[in-house]
Amino acid sequence: MASRKQVPHDLDPVKAGDCIARLAGAFRLSQRMLADEVEISPVALSHIITGKARAKDQTYLTIFAAFGLDRVYEDADVALRRVLRNYAEVERGASRIRRRYRS
Repeated sequence: MASRKQVPHDLDPVKAGDCIARLAGAFRLSQRMLADEVEISPVALSHIITGKARAKDQTYLTIFAAFGLDRVYEDADVALRRVLRNYAEVERGASRIRRRYRS
């Protein structure tokens, strides 16, 4: 079960979605690639990114974990700074994901 510390109780889905979009873009991952990686539909991820839907806490945690983060962020700048601490590891994971989609 996700703790409130990991997922803010008053989480703003639009801000969290923007953060996810910026993280995916930073690692050159399409929504489809990220959706497949976290085992949700591309439509569901699109709704999460645009803020049309608030995901379950565990879904948010799984998405942010794909970027080496152990909590959910609403501020993309803060999240990106945290990711940079483990950039090489996160980039290896993103590279593995991207390779699966090469023609």
